[in-house]
Amino acid sequence: MSFKAMVWAWEVDGLTTTTKMVLLALANRASEDRGHCWPSIERIAAECRMGDRAVQNAIKTLEK
Repeated sequence: MSFKAMVWAWEVDGLTTTTKMVLLALANRASEDRGHCWPSIERIAAECRMGDRAVQNAIKTLEK
């Protein structure tokens, strides 16, 4: 887990609850040294208690 990524994710404004949850889940999985993060859609969906499609849509939003 990257503490810096988690702090940054909490400070991001203007996201829906779903997108914020996905961002936090990704930040929680980010490596401390480089910030790399490679969890599967299924893993994030399970951790956030949402469907795969919701996670995919949130990631698309975050990529923009």
